[in-house]
Amino acid sequence: HLPRDKFTMSLCYASVLFTLTFISTIQADLPGDYYTAAVVEYAADTNATVDPATNINNNLKNYLSFIKEASVVKADIIVFPEVGLIGKGNQVYFSEVPNASDAIIPCAHNISSIALVQLSCAARTYNIYVVVNLPEIYYNTTSGETQHFNTDVVFDRNGTIIARYRKYNLFGEKSYNVPPLDHVYFDTDFGVRFGVFICFDIAFKSPPVTLVRDYNIRHFVFSLSWISELPFLTAVQSQWFWSFSQDVVLLASGYNDPTVGASGSGIYQGHLGALSYTMTDTRGSKFLYASVSKNNFSSNAYINSTQSFQGGKATTGSLVSSSSSPGLWILQDFVDRYKTELLLPPPGLSDMSYNGQNSDQQNGTKIDTTLTVFTTICQRSICCDFNLSMTTTYRQDYGNHSNRGDDFNSYYYRLAAFDGVRTYSGFATGGVQLCSVISCVDDTLESCGLRADDKKASPNRFYHDLYGNMIQTKTVFNRIQVDARFQDSNALIVPDVFVTGSGDSFGSLVDNGVFRYQTLPPYNGSAYCELRALTEINNLITFGVYSRQFDRDGQPQTPVNTSRSSITKHNYLFLFIAIAFLLTRPHLSHILC
Repeated sequence: HLPRDKFTMSLCYASVLFTLTFISTIQADLPGDYYTAAVVEYAADTNATVDPATNINNNLKNYLSFIKEASVVKADIIVFPEVGLIGKGNQVYFSEVPNASDAIIPCAHNISSIALVQLSCAARTYNIYVVVNLPEIYYNTTSGETQHFNTDVVFDRNGTIIARYRKYNLFGEKSYNVPPLDHVYFDTDFGVRFGVFICFDIAFKSPPVTLVRDYNIRHFVFSLSWISELPFLTAVQSQWFWSFSQDVVLLASGYNDPTVGASGSGIYQGHLGALSYTMTDTRGSKFLYASVSKNNFSSNAYINSTQSFQGGKATTGSLVSSSSSPGLWILQDFVDRYKTELLLPPPGLSDMSYNGQNSDQQNGTKIDTTLTVFTTICQRSICCDFNLSMTTTYRQDYGNHSNRGDDFNSYYYRLAAFDGVRTYSGFATGGVQLCSVISCVDDTLESCGLRADDKKASPNRFYHDLYGNMIQTKTVFNRIQVDARFQDSNALIVPDVFVTGSGDSFGSLVDNGVFRYQTLPPYNGSAYCELRALTEINNLITFGVYSRQFDRDGQPQTPVNTSRSSITKHNYLFLFIAIAFLLTRPHLSHILC
């Protein structure tokens, strides 16, 4: 027999070996911490003169290429946009969609829809979950009527139809019937349960918010053909703040046709922010994918966006070349219902002299003014507290300034509050409360929510006695804090921050380290929300807190607000610092105001 010490060592060794083997076995059986998701921003082939089957086949070929590309990056799931398979403006072709409970595999069955068959086969061939949107025809044997639905279909890796969701909140869409309300979700073999909703659904409580709050769903697939709206509801703003505010994953696939306002897709990881996204002024398809955490969510009651995400990988690739277009057509919110204050630079600029150095030979004289504001704006039941410092730069006007549609450096800003009911293009109404800094293209309220390259745009200019015509060229918010007190019951309250983009993008989301958003526990039916910038922000479009008040849905739209006001030296504290760099008049550089 073994000596006692050797026996003990052998026993320990066997015990450790057994433990390691047991742990390894468990880990091998557990799914990984991440999955790879892909979404497609898709510009459909469109030709209204040909039969619908031709258009569907052309788009289907592109879809199959994207599915193959997704398999190359080992994506577990790919999402396609609303109306992408048929294309906007094309003749509509309706397909019968089997009930998910029947577990039909179109690839292995003789069904009438060629699109469903080929997509099912692609899901099986490339071992991937596929989410696609198409027009559905349904023969209701109970009522005897034929119905049409805007439907998302989900295939598993075997090509089986495992979910069918019919869009509940229609944006007009007279060709479709409104289905019974259904809260649809599906489970995957990588351990994630996904909820499903389509486009306009995101503006309402049911089904999406209900899926979060009542069904505890944390991951969502979202097909859309969104028409963006300023200042608060462009496609990527809506996607980001919906995901962020509820700390859920959103895989958003958008239809691309900027001429009708359609662009915007992304992969969003709750409080951790956007992993990959796009919204563009140009027509073209883009393939986005990212490594998504299955369970990396914050459980804190206080939402703090300063946390950083290190584990994900986000990549964008284009498979279809883009083409030029006049830019992303954008709707304007009903800003004439807002209570606002115009942010005006300090008065008396034409009477000032300056001290500086002759260091800017290319752009001429520069004047910087800083405005500091502490104020409260109230409308009906809400009050908004604003604390900000804004530096505005003016230069001699040589007639050249940015013509980007999302660059508001040469224009104006307002503080805004709204407590009421809005309309969604006449198709529905919804309750809204908001407190925000918003961008405008002239000094009127009616110019807020327009693109910066709108024909009505009028840059901020003034005449200086010494330097002649001056134009505003830059606005930097050194500090912004917006505090809001909103009704909390039956509401969704979100931060909304949006800035100028680059390249062919329209607008940009900000990194988590740029702001902090906190909410305090509700008290007497109201929630206190604080949105604060942690760094300077330039190129601002929107900075505020936005709330959907679901209990007001269906009520009449709030009437036009008749009050107008502006922030001036008579009722607000302001601080200004003016510096001029003189090129042609060095003899004036010693003058100090």
